[in-house]
Amino acid sequence: MKGIVYCTYFNKGYLSRGIVLLRSLAKFAADCKVEVLCFDDYTYAFLSEHDFGDVVPVPLSEFESRHPELVAVKPTRSRGEYFFTCTSSWTLDVFLRHPDASMVIYLDADMKFFASPSPFLETVNDKDIVICDHNFERDYERQAEHGRFNVGFVGFRNNSNGLDCLSRWAADCIEWCYDRPEAGKYADQKYLDAWPERYGDRLCIAPKGVDLGPWGIGKDELTVKDGLPYICGEPVILYHYQGLRLFGKRHYYLGYYYHHSVSKILEMLYEPYIRELQSVEDEFSLTGNGGNARYDRGNILYRLFTGYWIGWPRLADFQLLFQRLFR
Repeated sequence: MKGIVYCTYFNKGYLSRGIVLLRSLAKFAADCKVEVLCFDDYTYAFLSEHDFGDVVPVPLSEFESRHPELVAVKPTRSRGEYFFTCTSSWTLDVFLRHPDASMVIYLDADMKFFASPSPFLETVNDKDIVICDHNFERDYERQAEHGRFNVGFVGFRNNSNGLDCLSRWAADCIEWCYDRPEAGKYADQKYLDAWPERYGDRLCIAPKGVDLGPWGIGKDELTVKDGLPYICGEPVILYHYQGLRLFGKRHYYLGYYYHHSVSKILEMLYEPYIRELQSVEDEFSLTGNGGNARYDRGNILYRLFTGYWIGWPRLADFQLLFQRLFR
């Protein structure tokens, strides 16, 4: 869909995931520009040297030079908290530099498009802000302290409402953005809870297939149509692999505990994604250049108890029964 600018950020530890995201964007949104904030020199050099479509890498130093207010709070934030703090300011930076864009959409790097977002985005042409509900499947009260909405996909129309919302969010995150629930806040995410009331019918909550993640996938069955995953009868447009850890090339952890059969989820969403990550790492020899930072060997008992194995999705359902005995 023309006129849309996407933005994301990552470092070399997430480079293979970022490449998978960029390639899926190039496949399903080839007419859109993508700007990537590079949190280290390796990532900036890599993206400058390789063609992933209409992708513009931006070095962290250049971005920070335009935002001294971020540099001022950087010493007060952990590494992860600084990433969170930058999310809104980076999106605002892109927004202000693209006055001709119809909309600017922020994406987390650990995501992949399975279908074109254009049909959905065409239905929200009259909306100024687009956010995605977690749709928590269980333990809502405990999980809701981290925010009803997920920051993996957030869109802002290029108008006064979009600018107002994005500017407020950036200011809020500079004032407070920490990796802990506190006084009704959590990182950059809990701030979104106030937006539906504040912006009313100018805001759209996206359908479940946009920014679907492990937190909301359990209560509705995944199905396949024309080779693509569907949930609630709607296509999975964008899946968020938040929490995924790789113990090795064939051993992984979802970062989420399911109370039901998990084999279909692994077969349809996770194993193809992990194989694609491995293919990218092999293609660009990333494992020896920071890509191995994504492999967390961890405690061997923990790995055997919680991890799943590539090529053995059916085994996961038996593991789930075993795990329930110890929970």
